[in-house]
Amino acid sequence: RTMAAFFAFFWLMRLGSDGRDSFSFGLDSNWKPRRPPPDGTMLTNDMKRRIAFRRNADWDAMRKLLEDAGILKTLAVAAEPQHDVERTLAVLALTAYHDIMKMPALLPTVQPEHAPWCGFQAGEVIDDHDIALGYILEFFPELLPSFHGLPPSAQRSVRFTQCKMEYNMGWLVQAEAPPGALFKKFREVILSGQAKDNDIAFYFVHWFCDLAAAEPTPLEGCEKFVLKFPQRVLSQFLESFSIVQRLGTEKTETEVLEDYLESRWKVAASELGEPPMGRASIAQLRLPPMGQGGRAAFV
Repeated sequence: RTMAAFFAFFWLMRLGSDGRDSFSFGLDSNWKPRRPPPDGTMLTNDMKRRIAFRRNADWDAMRKLLEDAGILKTLAVAAEPQHDVERTLAVLALTAYHDIMKMPALLPTVQPEHAPWCGFQAGEVIDDHDIALGYILEFFPELLPSFHGLPPSAQRSVRFTQCKMEYNMGWLVQAEAPPGALFKKFREVILSGQAKDNDIAFYFVHWFCDLAAAEPTPLEGCEKFVLKFPQRVLSQFLESFSIVQRLGTEKTETEVLEDYLESRWKVAASELGEPPMGRASIAQLRLPPMGQGGRAAFV
């Protein structure tokens, strides 16, 4: 799965060349990007879905996520973006070690001078793998040389990915929770000074690549998204990233949720009309994402 996450990130960085084909169709026996079969070929159902994904995926939103995270940067108008070496290295390093604390032998014990730590007391083994890694990154960074060698800004971004933000992406895209349950802890972490705007986008890049690797078959492309994931939901995830990045000093939890609900309504504006106003507006705005379709008859 770690290798699959590396491939997912590699292909995202190559969306301007062969990354879209590799992401959608995978690699051949020589590790070269596969292409769609020629016209007239009898297609399997899987191949039809791969071709549809390659044609319809929101590649621009994926690229924008990398730009928002500071991983890609455009140096001139109409020029191809260049990668930021330090932030690219930070993603690669994090991908390599982000799951190592799933091995029980590596789980750290909270030292007295650090207690309490995220609910764990002195002498307790941290049995949550994300909190365990966060503990090492905070107090013993030299144990992970690929992290320790990063510049401070990149270290901050990596540490932020291991914060316990209690954020559930599914709750947002299906409008299943109120703003406090969705964003309170997330916003507290941001306001505590542990994150800047590009750190939030960096977190979503890590989240995206990790989920893309859930079906770890890099020779077959990112099958989790291409074959096993509703493309509509993936598009909603991508759409939500730029909105959630406003959370913090710019927007409150309630304002971010309202912005997201309004954006989802406007996608179906040709059927639904202008976003509703008044006391019942929030309940009405929640209907399209809850219905995962937004048809006028449903609303």
